[in-house]
Amino acid sequence: MDFYNSQQLGGFSNWITTAEAKAHLRVDFDDDDTYIADLVTCALEACEKILGYRHGQYTHTGYSDTFDRVIHFRQHGLTARPTVQYKDDDGSYVTVDSTNYTDTRHSYPAKIVFADSFNLTNSKHDPEFLQVSWTSNITAVDPMVKQAGLMIIGHLYEMRQDVGYSRVFEVPMNSKYLLEKCRKQSFA
Repeated sequence: MDFYNSQQLGGFSNWITTAEAKAHLRVDFDDDDTYIADLVTCALEACEKILGYRHGQYTHTGYSDTFDRVIHFRQHGLTARPTVQYKDDDGSYVTVDSTNYTDTRHSYPAKIVFADSFNLTNSKHDPEFLQVSWTSNITAVDPMVKQAGLMIIGHLYEMRQDVGYSRVFEVPMNSKYLLEKCRKQSFA
């Protein structure tokens, strides 16, 4: 899909709690709770950015201006058959009968494959001609991912400003090493 929106339905966006972060940091006072909660949010976002997926249950809606025989999804953990719609000449969305496509939601990357006999044409060059809706649900957090998140929180808590003044270079991070092992990549 060329572009898409996601909306969280439920699940857990905080797979590391403030209490777990405080225990990891060995902080036994409450003065920094708000700061640590913000670090948790930043660390979770950083982990999920590297991983290529978000934990929890989400609905996604993607749009494309072209009809391709195969549509690849950037998420894994699809929970149900995706719904495909296209805009007719009046600009209204029409649902494509599910017999016209198959989906491979249990593989990564998940994809929709349309039947050879099914074709659509975007005669009005509408950027939102094709609309695909799907849900994803990822509830299991790999222990390496959780540890990487805690390591990032520890780094951010101890290093409260950017490091380095004269020479700038990337510092190798163990957390990135742990996350790379669980990363979902797709070149589709």
